[in-house]
Amino acid sequence: MSFKGGFIEFLFKSNVLIFGDFVEKRQRDTLHDKYRELGPAYKGIPLAVAASTALYNKYKRDISVTFNRKEKKDHGEGGQIIGHMPQSNDRIAIIEDVITAGTAVRESLDLIGTIAEAKVSNELNCFCRPFGKRTEK
Repeated sequence: MSFKGGFIEFLFKSNVLIFGDFVEKRQRDTLHDKYRELGPAYKGIPLAVAASTALYNKYKRDISVTFNRKEKKDHGEGGQIIGHMPQSNDRIAIIEDVITAGTAVRESLDLIGTIAEAKVSNELNCFCRPFGKRTEK
């Protein structure tokens, strides 16, 4: 098994990553919400794709994936957003590999806000590390 596959299996076995249909405190079935996933460039992209694939394979949930480019492209298909274009009624989960200073998440929130009045409902981070100056020993 690959490292990525082993890591995802570890997340499932540890109950850190849970997929399913849930009823929120306000007693609304989450199955009928329009969920989307956004993987910030670059490392969030394969994580969002893997999560979306797992949701489909296990629960037959078809969750669209969106990701951004670091810089807007003015040729080819152009733009800064690839995949599903966020809509005002979407609930978006931002899936990121690491939080250091939170820059990628803030940039994602800003980008989503310029496109639609979508709501970021969740944020999943695989690792969290403190930011600051590294010291070598």
